[in-house]
Amino acid sequence: MCLFLCLLLLLSTVSRPKVFSIILSCGNYMNGGNRQRGQADGFAIDILPKIKDVKSRDNSMTLLQYVVRVWILK
Repeated sequence: MCLFLCLLLLLSTVSRPKVFSIILSCGNYMNGGNRQRGQADGFAIDILPKIKDVKSRDNSMTLLQYVVRVWILK
């Protein structure tokens, strides 16, 4: 039930810009050492399914889990 409610909130029009902003910020941070890609103004929509495959250094969390955690805490 909790997962279902989180999905509904993530899909709402109010939450979508906030989630996209978190994803963009994470991508800019991860590409920070690269002058060409370090401060992007946006990202392609085809990147969204891939965020579940990006893992932390210690493999304890995916980028998707991190985005949801940051979104809930804000």
